[in-house]
Amino acid sequence: MRAPRSRALAAPIAIAALITTGATLPAHADTASNTFGSESVLALEPAPANGDATTAELQLKVTRGAGAPEPKSLNLTVDYSGVKEFATFGGAVGRGGQCSETGSVATCAPELVWTAGWDTASTGLKFTPRKGAAAGTSGKVRIKQTWENGTSTETEATVMVGGTRIEVAGFDGQDGLKPGATVSRSLTLTNKGQIAAPKLVLAFQVGTGLQFKQRFANCEYGDRLQDGSPVQHVAICTVNSALAPGETVHLKPIEFTVEPSALHDIVDLNVAPNDGPDAWLRREADLKPGGGTTRLVLADKPESGVPTGTPVADLNNTRGGYASVDFGTVNTADYTAVGQWKPNAGGTSGVLTAGLWNQGPASINDFRSGGEGVVYVDVALPKGASLDGAAPKDCQIRPGGHYSCGTGLWVPSGVRKTFDFKLKLAGEGTAAIVLHNFSSYMENRPGADLRFDPVPANNATSVALGAKEAGNLPTASPKPTAGGTATTGGTATGPATTAATPAASQSSAGTGAGGNLASTGSSGLGLTAGVGAAAVVAGGLLFLVARRRKAGSHQ
Repeated sequence: MRAPRSRALAAPIAIAALITTGATLPAHADTASNTFGSESVLALEPAPANGDATTAELQLKVTRGAGAPEPKSLNLTVDYSGVKEFATFGGAVGRGGQCSETGSVATCAPELVWTAGWDTASTGLKFTPRKGAAAGTSGKVRIKQTWENGTSTETEATVMVGGTRIEVAGFDGQDGLKPGATVSRSLTLTNKGQIAAPKLVLAFQVGTGLQFKQRFANCEYGDRLQDGSPVQHVAICTVNSALAPGETVHLKPIEFTVEPSALHDIVDLNVAPNDGPDAWLRREADLKPGGGTTRLVLADKPESGVPTGTPVADLNNTRGGYASVDFGTVNTADYTAVGQWKPNAGGTSGVLTAGLWNQGPASINDFRSGGEGVVYVDVALPKGASLDGAAPKDCQIRPGGHYSCGTGLWVPSGVRKTFDFKLKLAGEGTAAIVLHNFSSYMENRPGADLRFDPVPANNATSVALGAKEAGNLPTASPKPTAGGTATTGGTATGPATTAATPAASQSSAGTGAGGNLASTGSSGLGLTAGVGAAAVVAGGLLFLVARRRKAGSHQ
């Protein structure tokens, strides 16, 4: 199990990954507007009798609306008079974090840190508890925001001395699973903080190779999508049982079904004492109630009524107790290089479509670091062929004149990812299309060595360029269903392709890495979040392989 991260993760990218919007703005009818919000509650570790107190950050988030201009010149007016008796204000986070103060009102102009590939940016406000401030002491901070090209808004957040510190045990990964199997886990939760959790809010983000077997009445379910395909199954469950300081409880079992598309699936779990931390996840996954009458509850004690009173936050990080585990399934995914040439009249120009097709049955992700599953489509043009304009999006030229096109971290079963090269021809020739990954580029091997691929011979193909149409593409490539099971792609049609030099020999295809991995500083996709940007050096170039935006043509 990955250890919970400390709130001391203050680097801008960590802030961007963890940012939440518990105290959000009123909804905007205009999707082209930018929005601003803060987390609803900030928990401060009580100051020790000896030594320095720990500074914590109230995280602020900006979301850029579709088609909206990038926010400029952010200005914050922070009224911290409601917390000054028990906490000191330390300015904003990062560049431009110095604030001018008049009494208990500060004016700050922090620089926003944008999360690569996502329309979100973040900053934060720093607070430190005073010596002797008792656990449970709380007050309000009011924040007014203005920017050069957006609407002025106001929000507020609670700052409290002390909080919960929820720890999760019993949530272990597993390797060697088989499609159709059931995985059951009973979690142990302990509150090592100073404040009781009035309730327990569990947020599960689950790789699409696993599916929730139960549908509990006190859970909401949905999918996070990328390019129209589910990239995670999501459930947020609210258990109305308090967890006192020092108390340990046990959650009744939760079960997952291993889907036909499973290979390497990550399950992220956060347990918080309030609803705020996962507000962003509720919006992104379009959650719906589970229905029925069966509830997910504790084995130790019954639920009580819906809690009221001052909200509470967790001291571990903005999202509470955290675990991230890996489940590996014995499965394969047949990656196939595809290409097609469609000449214009006269045959002196045309479009070469090059790409890969995941014929399944497994879906492939590379959300952990490593890069083995991040595949590039390498296109070598013959002499006499040249680009007629710019290279396709996400394609870069490499030494030797090859083009390398990134397909991203997520390739569901049945999906085809292609790139269109507009070419001019001075004569006939043959284009070579080969699948590569990070290690094959760095080790100068002829192609990718993909452990999950049982048919390495079709990782390369070639397409004749001339006056006649050549090559083939699958006629259909369905996407995974909302339930998480991917249907396999359609039949390839058109003239047969001639195999180019095949990829290097394959190691045994089979399992995704299971078990428990050490924290890499990200919570799933959110990215978990999201994932952010994974920089991969390939042939001396820097490619961004983690993108929310589509890479090439995803069909």
